[in-house]
Amino acid sequence: MKIKKIYPKDWLDYKPYAIADEVDRYYSTLANKVQNMLASSPWSKEFTDALMLQQEAIVITCWFEDICSNIGIWRVVNDECLKRYGSRLPFYDMESYYPGEVNVQDLQLLLWDFLQSVNDRGTLINPENPYIHELATQLADLFESEFEYAPENERLHSFVHNPEIATDWMQFRAWLMWFEFNSYLTCDSRDQLEDQIYQMSKEGINNPEVTYSLSVDMSFREQSNLLSLNPVRWCSRITGIESLEKVDRVVARYLLYHDHDGNVIEVTDICSGESYNVMVENNLYDKFLNTCEPEKSVLSMDLATDGQKWYLTGIMFVIGNITDRKIKERVDQYKENQEILREHKQTYDAMLKRNNGSPLLFLKDSDEAKKAYKKYFDFDDASLKQLPPQFFSAKNMMVFADPRKGICFSPGAAELIAHPDNPLYDRKTADAKGISIYAKTDFLPYFLACDFHDSGYFKDARINSVKGEEYGREFVRKHGAYLLDYFYAFTREYDKDKS
Repeated sequence: MKIKKIYPKDWLDYKPYAIADEVDRYYSTLANKVQNMLASSPWSKEFTDALMLQQEAIVITCWFEDICSNIGIWRVVNDECLKRYGSRLPFYDMESYYPGEVNVQDLQLLLWDFLQSVNDRGTLINPENPYIHELATQLADLFESEFEYAPENERLHSFVHNPEIATDWMQFRAWLMWFEFNSYLTCDSRDQLEDQIYQMSKEGINNPEVTYSLSVDMSFREQSNLLSLNPVRWCSRITGIESLEKVDRVVARYLLYHDHDGNVIEVTDICSGESYNVMVENNLYDKFLNTCEPEKSVLSMDLATDGQKWYLTGIMFVIGNITDRKIKERVDQYKENQEILREHKQTYDAMLKRNNGSPLLFLKDSDEAKKAYKKYFDFDDASLKQLPPQFFSAKNMMVFADPRKGICFSPGAAELIAHPDNPLYDRKTADAKGISIYAKTDFLPYFLACDFHDSGYFKDARINSVKGEEYGREFVRKHGAYLLDYFYAFTREYDKDKS
């Protein structure tokens, strides 16, 4: 693979400004040295093209710039990990670790994150892999030699720590857009956005306004990163502006338009009945809104609130008239979904009553499962036939009831979960496959995986380690909470009750 030189213009793709200065030229030159080290490492085969290699070199150099310029992104990684997991970083021995300086452990985590993100085998890369440590040490030596001379990026610091984002919604939104698609810890979101745009194009959706709305929405909600925090929470922690913690979003697809006065739009969700007074830039939408009919036009938009006011976060569309059949169908679907949720709660309550207070069943095969579905969920033969095909071929399944999701089943899970009520647990199988529970997010819902980990029900799950099997098990016990957060892209603080 031919190495693609990193120019200042490439470096600027990760910055909130458009013109390079001496600081940017220094770091882009340093990024080329990093790129050469990556290309000559044992991991070079993981870079499938020159652009991927270039991006990872820039990401690692941006980390160094963050440390040298006191931007605060990596400081948040340290602080959040200490709060959640009791250590400033997961996985590594932190006895010789100095926050705000060049540490081998920091670079190990960055390299592991890259290797894990490009791993398409659905397996866990060992964070203690000696080749990761070797490359991280070489990079640390390079950065140590530059640490005393590296310039601070004052322009980036001023942008990131601009106090006006606390009061100016548009500047705040611009901050989120930069962080989501251009900061070194979240720039992979560009690929996710491209994938979603491609999928929409296959469905015949090629509207640039929809694309823009999607990118804005991602900048409020996307959580695939080292801490599984969305950009809003990153912003609050990096800047120290605690009021931003109150910012939340809602997807408002069916809003009946009432009126507007230039900078406030009055609408009501025709499904939930909730009313919104939506703030927009002065008179920006006057021409558009003048084409809307009060009490008739139905709008779609993404909204966010700071706890006091509601704001438009993307593009606003007219999707029809209140009398349209498709609008009525949407309202009926909403009511039907609400009824389904009530039924899920009733099923859950019935399961607890019939199963000694437990929502769990461990079943050897589909024959046992059929009997259980009839006993606990009142299924008849006709209802059983509606179940997915994998239900009828599954072995050693775990079935559970959830007040939000209803009845769920997980084939093969029973062999891996050392629950006291589970007669099907198989230590040999759990030893070989238990780690997959952490890396494969379609196996269990997040909240259940967290509860089982905390209770020690994954006791034989282990990583493969040269230090031995028991060390591999202890590693998972110690760092399993981080692994669940990382792979599920959730946090217990915000997402456990919603998963």
